[in-house]
Amino acid sequence: MNDVLIRIKQSIESFSPNHQEIAKYILSNPECLETCTARELADRTYSVPSSIISFSKKIGYSGFQEMKFNYNNAPLNLVNKEQDFLRPFHTVNKLLITKVYNDTVETLISAQRIYIFAFQMSQVSALDFYLKVHKVDPTKIMFFRSFDEQVRNIPLLNKNDVVLMISNSGECQEIIDCQKYLPNGIKKILITNGIDSTLSRYCTHELSIGCFENDILTFKEIPTDSRNALLYLMDKIFEDMISPNYEGTLEKIKKSSLFFSKS
Repeated sequence: MNDVLIRIKQSIESFSPNHQEIAKYILSNPECLETCTARELADRTYSVPSSIISFSKKIGYSGFQEMKFNYNNAPLNLVNKEQDFLRPFHTVNKLLITKVYNDTVETLISAQRIYIFAFQMSQVSALDFYLKVHKVDPTKIMFFRSFDEQVRNIPLLNKNDVVLMISNSGECQEIIDCQKYLPNGIKKILITNGIDSTLSRYCTHELSIGCFENDILTFKEIPTDSRNALLYLMDKIFEDMISPNYEGTLEKIKKSSLFFSKS
């Protein structure tokens, strides 16, 4: 059994009635620790977010996010190297069947332009996505690598555009700083591995994968598994964006391809 669940089971008799109800729900529905925010879990257990946080502290964690982190990254969940490698992909696949994912894809398809905000390690998945979309429709997407360039070009945005914020942790200070410059009412999509992150307060659509590293330092500074999850999710988004006109998209790519122009 997962270490988080073991702690809950061992301590349940000492809990207050409110905490016992939270414990019973988690033990019966452990998948909630993969998908729920503190507020969502509070709603399901007829409590309040502060009770979820105090419950997490009761079993030895600093808060709900750390409890989720330990549940999702417990070594007992990974019985071999193959499962370890596939974990980011399995985590993303759970997100692909949600309504918020479908709504996000539709929002990107209908956007006049997509303006990407991404910095540091998150630029890897951002640039990969930008190059793919740019190959299909160069006028559809905008991405500038430096903070100054991203801020300088914000005035080009209009109400039909969509801001796509890609941040592994959801705590990117540069993107947070850009919020005050964005037009009122513009749609903002957040792609992240963070849970209840600071950037989630600013977005209209959020795809939170929740794929963490085994160490919080590597998660924030040198992500590997979580970066792979971002790359995979961005690839799935791109595939679903072009699927309504797949054959037409292939023709566009073929016409712009140097390889096919020489053959």
